[in-house]
Amino acid sequence: MTRILIGSAGRRVYLVEWFRQALSRCEVIGEVHITDHDPMAATTAFADASHVVPRYADPDYPRAMADLVDRIAPDLYFSLNDHELFAMAGPLADRLRRTGCRVLSLSVESQRVVTDKYAMASALAGCGVLTPPTVLAGDSEGLRRMAALSRSLIVKRRFGSGSVGLHRVDAAQADLVVSGLARHGSPVASEWIVQPEITGCHFGLDIVTGLRGGRRPAAVLAREKVAMRSGEANVATTVDPAPFHALAQALTGLLEPQGLIDIDVVDAGGQFFVLDINPRFGGGYPFNHQAGADVPAFYVADLHGMAPPPGWAEYEIGRTVAKYDSLAVLADRGTSSPGARPFYEPQAPNPCTVVDQSSTVGV
Repeated sequence: MTRILIGSAGRRVYLVEWFRQALSRCEVIGEVHITDHDPMAATTAFADASHVVPRYADPDYPRAMADLVDRIAPDLYFSLNDHELFAMAGPLADRLRRTGCRVLSLSVESQRVVTDKYAMASALAGCGVLTPPTVLAGDSEGLRRMAALSRSLIVKRRFGSGSVGLHRVDAAQADLVVSGLARHGSPVASEWIVQPEITGCHFGLDIVTGLRGGRRPAAVLAREKVAMRSGEANVATTVDPAPFHALAQALTGLLEPQGLIDIDVVDAGGQFFVLDINPRFGGGYPFNHQAGADVPAFYVADLHGMAPPPGWAEYEIGRTVAKYDSLAVLADRGTSSPGARPFYEPQAPNPCTVVDQSSTVGV
């Protein structure tokens, strides 16, 4: 029995379903389990089993994860949360691997590079990958240099995730914004960075390597972002990945990842600038999956040393896909008000809570 454990699964119901389909496609008997600190996470209704664990910052988190892995003996574990990935890198991941579980986690140094956006800018520049010039918010001279490069600046958290805390400001107002953050108690000098805004077409990439890692990508998936919602692509169009192959090779050589890494890129007149790197399934992968790609099937096949299913990295180019939200009832306690019309209830493998199930649809 193969067990796949998805950490911080949250609302990503589609990944639970796609991994279950991947097991079937590869003719592997298995289960998909999830962890989350929230017992009401949507994925609890669709996983074969769900496990509540402490938040990644809780002192009990490492012990709880080690105990869980000892108890259920998963064959593969990966997380969907940037901060949990940071907590997992290093000794904890190695401890879980000693049980025989394949843990998708960067090395401590590579994880530091993608977590610390100031360090990431330096590391990318060192290997010839373009990225916006980056200075710490407390660097007055650096702020003046940034203001000379662009009329619009980006101020964001050095260790942030997604677009949380991101500010787009006029270069002439940068000092005022930084001072305002300081007045609100934020340690601006070392915890925030400033970059010139790079304008152009925005793309999302998935660079896929084998579960045992390596310095060469097995596939590259690409899409152009059409519309954003809450810092994540809400509508995207799949595009040819060929122009991004050289960039993917450079990043794979730098980070030596295991599995999939999600990259945000802007094409500024034919030059590709890397804005962010997340070593996990990001919010953009569903667009390519809906167009035909199947990374979960690649994971399952690679886990068992099998050849991946034919066409797993192929997808229709030019397909525009939009996300939407769906709802499901918390639980049916067997009563209803007189004359009430039944609420829509999608099929679920167990009668647990489902809220705001996110999925995709071709447009």
